[in-house]
Amino acid sequence: MLASSWEAGQVVSGWWVSEKYDGIRALWTGSVLQTRHGNRIMAPDWFVAGLPNWPLDGELWSGRGQFARTLSIVRDQVPSPEWQDLQFLVFDAPAVPGGVELRWAALQQWTFPSHVVLVAQERLANEQELHTRLDAMERKGGEGLVLRRPHSPYTSGRSKDWLKVKPHEEGEAVVVRHLPGKGQHTGRLGSLEVQLPDGRRFRLGTGFSNAEREDPPPVGSTVEFRYSGLTRTGLPRFAVFLREREDL
Repeated sequence: MLASSWEAGQVVSGWWVSEKYDGIRALWTGSVLQTRHGNRIMAPDWFVAGLPNWPLDGELWSGRGQFARTLSIVRDQVPSPEWQDLQFLVFDAPAVPGGVELRWAALQQWTFPSHVVLVAQERLANEQELHTRLDAMERKGGEGLVLRRPHSPYTSGRSKDWLKVKPHEEGEAVVVRHLPGKGQHTGRLGSLEVQLPDGRRFRLGTGFSNAEREDPPPVGSTVEFRYSGLTRTGLPRFAVFLREREDL
């Protein structure tokens, strides 16, 4: 199940709200941990010991602003001791029948290991409270919020029953070319030429660390970027590189 983006003015009074965690989406099948695209996550045995024999949907997370570190831990084929710094934040139980409240009730009946945490859910009063919570989350360094419609079922694919709310707009694009740098960036990446899902291309030149300029996301990889509105030609305005989505 994938979240849609909340649009200003969309009525969400009475919906459930929680933090949107900047981690790696992880699905426990009942026997193995995998990404949302079905790739096996090589978690250590102790990490999955104690998980139920039915599916869980959640996020592997090591703290706000720690996506790159989380990804480096999760993608290793041989689990490192750093797994002890990860939490499995569980927010749904896909196989439990009924609305979201019934699924959460089933989760609350289970005793999980200490590194498995059920994501707290609260009722949202109105849109004004949504903006207040979003502002507070941004000040704390959080990525945003997630909204869930009361009594909604668990479905596959993109859903309007599950909405993500972020302080800035974000998008994804595929890297098609590395463009060389100039001045202080001579000899390493200057910018990425990337392609949007509709085929249009533009350049990403800011947001990279020195390490990322030395070893940029490869051609063909998917990257995330942040932007503020669109230009008159419909391209992202003030686009800033965020991360390579190696989990895709």
